Amino acid sequence: MSARAGAAALTLVAAAFAPAAGAQQQRRQDAPRPAGAPPPVLVVVTINPESRVKADRTAPGAPPAALRAGGWTAFRVQVRNEARVTAFLRVTSANAPSAAGRRDRWLDLRLEPAARLTGRPEEWRTLWLRSRDEGMREARLTFDVGQGTQDMGFRSDVALLFRCRRGGE
Repeated sequence: MSARAGAAALTLVAAAFAPAAGAQQQRRQDAPRPAGAPPPVLVVVTINPESRVKADRTAPGAPPAALRAGGWTAFRVQVRNEARVTAFLRVTSANAPSAAGRRDRWLDLRLEPAARLTGRPEEWRTLWLRSRDEGMREARLTFDVGQGTQDMGFRSDVALLFRCRRGGE
């Protein structure tokens, strides 16, 4: 069985057991956004009063986010800054090509604006993601605002599932 056929079979099985609300959310995600509409919120980052960073998927159990293979896709990141931190918010991933020589580097990412947080209780950033490959992919993103700010229990990491398709599909 090819990887594409296996992924298609897995999608069919998952759809059979998915609640109706999940199917409606998937249709909304696949539908084209009106011009000028903001990108969907993918991650909520919370910086607690001790400056520890925690990242959460906005809707646990939500269907996979869609990426265009070979093209950039924008998502919003909500930052809840309880500590009023003014450092840079950084995002990294083991799936991004920061370490040379690994073949499993399929994801490019950048966070904009590349500026310090303002210290306001709520801010927004745009996370740009680009997939090298097609198919179902999982990425682990790690958020931090400097050395020693990872939350205990590695809650600054968030695992995300993506459905990567060619640009016109």
